[in-house]
Amino acid sequence: MKKIFILFMSVVISFSSLVSFAEESDVTFKVVNDLGDYKIIAHEYAVPWHGVVYTYKDYGVINKDGKIVVEQKYSHIKPPSDGRAAFKTVDGNIGFFDENWNVVIEPKYFSNGPEIYFSEGLAAVGKRNSDRYIVWGYIDRDGNEVIDFIYDYAEAFKNEIAVVGISECAYFNTQYKYGKIR
Repeated sequence: MKKIFILFMSVVISFSSLVSFAEESDVTFKVVNDLGDYKIIAHEYAVPWHGVVYTYKDYGVINKDGKIVVEQKYSHIKPPSDGRAAFKTVDGNIGFFDENWNVVIEPKYFSNGPEIYFSEGLAAVGKRNSDRYIVWGYIDRDGNEVIDFIYDYAEAFKNEIAVVGISECAYFNTQYKYGKIR
């Protein structure tokens, strides 16, 4: 019985030291983007689990006085472009802040890459269709869907032109047909 108690206490002590390590791990705040009046910051922390240490970042925004303007709860925040700043929630949805860091477009869109931004008043974003497949279209700065969500690929507008693509799948071989829209 004494051996079982000693074994139990060693497991408890090991677990509690693991928990305290997770709570006391190196917590750093770093400025990701200095925007002058505002700074996008990332709270980086490490959490050990089964012998592996995972690193996470929670993004937020502070003003020039160091006060939190946007709580550190997003998996990413992009610098503003065209008066809007994209953010990604922990579940992967994309939304947008205005220039005062208020949410103006709710996080209901999708992006598969880091290049989510407004250009020439529009942003290429994805959303799930009725088949749960991601289709791409364009929203304006107010969140209105202005170009139909029918594309399998979409880029930002540059010089009033955007590249879009539609996939053709034949026998597990997907090919894209690309075009330009104005």
